[in-house]
Amino acid sequence: MSDYLDDWDSHWASFGDLSAGLNPANRLRERIVLRMLGPIYGPVTIADLGSGQGDMAFFLKSQYPLATVVGVEHSAVGVARSRRFAAERGIDVQFIEGDLLSTVPREEVRLIAAEYAVCSEVLEHVDDPVTLLRNARTCLAPKCRLVVTVPGGPRSAFDRHIGHRQHFTPDRLRAVLEDAGYEVLRSTRTGFPFFNLYRLTVIICGRRLAARIDGSDSRGLSRTLSRVMLRIFNGLFHLNLPLGSLGWQVIGVALNPLLPPSNNVVAAHEATDRGILTESEERAAERSEKCINSGSTAVLVGKQGPKAKSVVDEELLAGESRSEQ
Repeated sequence: MSDYLDDWDSHWASFGDLSAGLNPANRLRERIVLRMLGPIYGPVTIADLGSGQGDMAFFLKSQYPLATVVGVEHSAVGVARSRRFAAERGIDVQFIEGDLLSTVPREEVRLIAAEYAVCSEVLEHVDDPVTLLRNARTCLAPKCRLVVTVPGGPRSAFDRHIGHRQHFTPDRLRAVLEDAGYEVLRSTRTGFPFFNLYRLTVIICGRRLAARIDGSDSRGLSRTLSRVMLRIFNGLFHLNLPLGSLGWQVIGVALNPLLPPSNNVVAAHEATDRGILTESEERAAERSEKCINSGSTAVLVGKQGPKAKSVVDEELLAGESRSEQ
């Protein structure tokens, strides 16, 4: 096992540059998160749980400029890198140092009250993802929409080297979210076939990639070839099949409920919201979803936000049902 598994300051000091630049997997996950968050209305708060060095938080701010984006990260080095990048780029994103595995997160974290949240490629790095997600609820508003991405498929030597404790299946991610107290809207896969092919390449080259990180393999030709391959995969990822049962990128969408998930009142609230949508609100939600799915920025101001969000939730649930048939 890697010496970096539990030392997150060393992790970001050593691996920080890997998550930047041409990495096509990051671009794929950004598109997934944008689609799964659905339409976002007005000046809301979005939390990036386990924000690392800020890549996802900066992306969210670029897509939702009216939103307050807050990154929560355990590593002091990760937070320092994030704040430095934000200052250099002139991006208004907040970063808070906070341990979501702690029983009582810092008050600064608890006061975030985010209406939307993202936890991208974090849970595979911890032994107890249920505790992390359960504690994260303290910084989420009731009915906060949470999007989670985690790796699926086999772990490579490279994955182990950068601290992957486990990979997930949709059923495993659903169980983690439910045990943490969330109402799960969807747990599924994406990325077939080209993300799988990319992951197979990482598996085959895992030991060499780990050696390159440690500085024991720095051949220029290999590094140049890697950059070319990353650019090729970045294009191919746009051709992946939609959500389904074969991809090795696992996605979950869940709500932070008003009441414990076992209580039927949560479902009653959702049904009420859907039942009182006006025709104009339905059209607005449909337009906003199309904008986001096409990659456009969609920040709409209006009181219909929570109701329109329920329409997207209903479509997600319907899509999940269709994909399981």
